[in-house]
Amino acid sequence: MFSFKKNLGDHLEFFLILLFVLFAPSISKADTTVTTTVSITAIVASTTTEEVIEEEEGGVSGGGYIPIMTSPSISFSGIAYPFSPVTMLLDGQDLVTVYAGLDARFFVGMPSLPIGNYTFSFSATDSYGRRSIVYTIPVKISDNLEVSIEGVFIPPSISVSQGISNFKIEGETAPGALVNIYIDDEPIPSGSVFSDMSGKYEKDFSYSGFLKGFHFAKSNSSSGGVVSVFSRILNFPIGVPFGIADECDIPADLSDDCRVNLVDFSILAYWYKRDSVPENVDLNKDQKVDMSDFSIMAYYWTG
Repeated sequence: MFSFKKNLGDHLEFFLILLFVLFAPSISKADTTVTTTVSITAIVASTTTEEVIEEEEGGVSGGGYIPIMTSPSISFSGIAYPFSPVTMLLDGQDLVTVYAGLDARFFVGMPSLPIGNYTFSFSATDSYGRRSIVYTIPVKISDNLEVSIEGVFIPPSISVSQGISNFKIEGETAPGALVNIYIDDEPIPSGSVFSDMSGKYEKDFSYSGFLKGFHFAKSNSSSGGVVSVFSRILNFPIGVPFGIADECDIPADLSDDCRVNLVDFSILAYWYKRDSVPENVDLNKDQKVDMSDFSIMAYYWTG
């Protein structure tokens, strides 16, 4: 059960950001964190000159757009799961769904966009119906370039199955990827395994060594020198009744990553005083986003 945060620093941060967004709505599309390497190729449409901008490991940190100086078209390529549907969202709205190949690689392109700031998001669903977290990339488009963004690496799917003496963490990622599994707050992996040629991975853990109670797990994967962000956080019990689902359920978790932070805030801020608000974004179910919805988000804020 989630309780109200009493740490003044956490809430001061939230409400300062809220005041800023209300007076400068453009920031609502800028708050995100991407921790994989993203390669951007910008090609001026009227010449053959090509400029390649390579982001260092760590990608785009919170608050910044990927600057693109020149785009009559934009494309993305990356890694999901073998044959998985990959949905691309533009500013929080479903735009197109494509399918990854046998090697888990996917490509999606779209025609020209007006000059401006955009938030592109990606999610994938594996062969068992397990959905990834939403992977978000903010992009600023100006002038007249063709833009190619490479290195999108959707994090693994994850689930848990429990037996009499052990439990199994499993999911899907790219074929032959190294998957690191983290349990609770351990800073180093609790276990590692390579996915098979169909992208499936699984790792058994003994109940011995774990205290009775609720625990959580997450995973990430690496392939071709690129490391994904973490998967969704998986909650599971050991030695107690199974009182919760294996996926968390926080009402204000708009990005579906088991946390309520600046990513969710940017989504909610985007819909502030807009029409046709998605049902999951309308936290108090009054068909609009206003201060009441921000108050609800503050209640569930995890940072």
